[in-house]
Amino acid sequence: MEQPDWMEWVQWAQPVAAPKLVADMSLIPTHPGFYAFTEDPAPLRKHHVLYIGETGMAGGLRARLRSYLRADPTTTKVRHMGALFILHRRHQNIEARLVDPAHTGTIYVRWAPLMIARRARMDIETAMMQYYECHYNQRQMKSATPYDT
Repeated sequence: MEQPDWMEWVQWAQPVAAPKLVADMSLIPTHPGFYAFTEDPAPLRKHHVLYIGETGMAGGLRARLRSYLRADPTTTKVRHMGALFILHRRHQNIEARLVDPAHTGTIYVRWAPLMIARRARMDIETAMMQYYECHYNQRQMKSATPYDT
């Protein structure tokens, strides 16, 4: 099966465990682009991506991911469904580690900086959500996109 056209443009960084990013946000670039949450550090693949997003906001990926990566996930002001699911998952993992320090339910984050027009970035985000069949991206799963899925 042929890869979607956007895969050649989106170059993902190596995954980083969320707790490491909470401790040092400077690891995240300040460019616009895409981000993905997974429960393992393996390459992105269908049915194994929790959530994919995009940002072009001031401060880029670092500013956007800061809302997901608070030291205390219950203190966020973010209210969209995907963020709430990720924050809930992080909170569950923190609680599980208090009961069992060997618990390894870590969430991994990776990003792909890409300087393109906002509409193209949003269309590629939709194509990625549909291609990877992300668990917590529901709003755009049936939206039209000019890119291959």
